[in-house]
Amino acid sequence: MAGVHRRRADSDDGYDMTQSLSPSQTKRLKVYANQVAEETGCPQEVLHKFIDTGSIFHMLIDLKAALFKRNEDQEKAALLELKELIDSKDFKSALQSRLTACLLSPNITAYVTDTHSNIMEFIKNHREVFKLPAALIQDVELSAQLSKIVSELLSSIRGNLKAKLVASISKRMSVMDTAKSLAHGIIEVEACHWNRYAFLWRCLRIFLIGVGDYKAIPLEDLYSSSLIPSLHRDLHIKIALALNCDVGMEADENNEQHPADDAEDNMDYLDDQHPEGEIGASNNAGGNGDFGEGEGEHVTDNQEEDEFCENHDEEKEETDQQEPDVDDGGSGFSKSKNGKGPKFTSAKFWNFVDCSLEAIRKAAREEAGAEYKRSARGIYETAMDLAEFPGSMVVPNLLKTTSPQWQTMIQDSLLWG
Repeated sequence: MAGVHRRRADSDDGYDMTQSLSPSQTKRLKVYANQVAEETGCPQEVLHKFIDTGSIFHMLIDLKAALFKRNEDQEKAALLELKELIDSKDFKSALQSRLTACLLSPNITAYVTDTHSNIMEFIKNHREVFKLPAALIQDVELSAQLSKIVSELLSSIRGNLKAKLVASISKRMSVMDTAKSLAHGIIEVEACHWNRYAFLWRCLRIFLIGVGDYKAIPLEDLYSSSLIPSLHRDLHIKIALALNCDVGMEADENNEQHPADDAEDNMDYLDDQHPEGEIGASNNAGGNGDFGEGEGEHVTDNQEEDEFCENHDEEKEETDQQEPDVDDGGSGFSKSKNGKGPKFTSAKFWNFVDCSLEAIRKAAREEAGAEYKRSARGIYETAMDLAEFPGSMVVPNLLKTTSPQWQTMIQDSLLWG
């Protein structure tokens, strides 16, 4: 009938993809497959097997499974490469250089206290500084392995830095030469590094006096009158007994003879009116004057724990000598009145430094409020004995140094607390 159009059924739309290929269709496809195999280098058998799957839908399913298997194999290969990378010496060497730069930063908040966790967070947020692939951070297992490696390297670096600081004091190196030795070509040294390294000098001298470690450096070389404002009274007594001198009188005489030095060495945060500002001060640690006779063996910090326990039990050493009474000033190097061991032992140098830095920050907060960071920097800039070991390096050349971007990122961003 004219004008009437019949609607075609779905079966009339064309080829039914659920049907298997006819022999003629299979033959034509295999001819084409042979052409593709010749052009691409793909084996003919692989393409013929795919054609023999049957219907188009079967082929699509087979194709999807093959793609999945290929992606899985690629992921396994990439993971294997990452595991080989993280275990390689080159990777650990490059990572150690960047971590050394972190600990050499003049602005780092602490060297042990919360250091590992904050550096790991910094690594995750600034992968480009450490040149790490994203997959290394995203994979849970590899990230845990990286965290362990970072912890081990930080411990090793702290031990190496302490050994270099000891050597620099023993050789009476200038702070510029010391900075160059510590940097070892890893970072560009700026003037701001001198103050921090001179601060570490002072901390180390006080620490070695406190723990009685004079094997590398004799007490008479460790001690100088410039340390007096930074020493607790119990260390005054210890030095006076060992050197047979009156530390307090020496301080007065030194101030009279060198009034200019007095202004430079004066540290308000270390004044008796503010005991919490004294280097390494601990208001919770008491002392009964048990200094002991031994010169504690110099111990590096390779086994140093990242978490510092303030109170830990130690076996009490029995000595025949009657020790003098000292005040409960809390230098952290004396046994407490309840018989517990000292807070700072021979392996706790960096914990002592952390406590000293916190004491400076606390005093600066009380003194300057919101401007405490600038005040804290000023405190140890004016307090450090930068001129005690003069050197021969040309200062203007050092001041012209331009730091690479990654170093600036570490110094400006690796801060916490």
